[in-house]
Amino acid sequence: IHSTTRALLERGIAPIGGPSASSVPAILIRSSPHKAGSHETPWQDIFAPDVGHIRYFGDNKDPDSDPSKAKGNKALIKQFHLHRSGDEAVRVTAAPIVFFRRVPVGKRIKGNVQFQGFGLIDGVELVTQYHPKLDRHFSNYVFDFLVMDMAQEGERFDWDWITDRRDPLLDNSGTIRYAPKSWEAWLREGISA
Repeated sequence: IHSTTRALLERGIAPIGGPSASSVPAILIRSSPHKAGSHETPWQDIFAPDVGHIRYFGDNKDPDSDPSKAKGNKALIKQFHLHRSGDEAVRVTAAPIVFFRRVPVGKRIKGNVQFQGFGLIDGVELVTQYHPKLDRHFSNYVFDFLVMDMAQEGERFDWDWITDRRDPLLDNSGTIRYAPKSWEAWLREGISA
């Protein structure tokens, strides 16, 4: 259909490639709860989509790096400013955030993901974390997401919306025909919607 790359869940924060270098059709977020509390990942993401909230730790784990330069953190911080804008012309350029969690299926712990909803970035906080494997503290971001309502869609997410957002022949306003009603309300009214 288009010459864009496939959307992959190989990283925790995965922006989907768009029709141009500046456009982001969506950002995929994947959490691996089976790693929480482990020596490798002692912090824990909180997924509570039924109450409209997800808290997710960013992708910097290097004590010697600027956390705002980590690829995923950088993409989310940029989207935060678009999501919180009071200007509809700015909001229409924003990317939805689509959430997934790894879940066990039988004895298989890895490789299974479950859709958890979509939403907006509601808050960004710089935090200090401890990495036991490195025995060092490091700076990172934690993101609070608002999980948006899909009741009018029967809790069904239409991936044609994201496909349209990747189409170089459609402008931003032309990509909402499959968007959830809550996204359309947010575009019109902003975060108060």
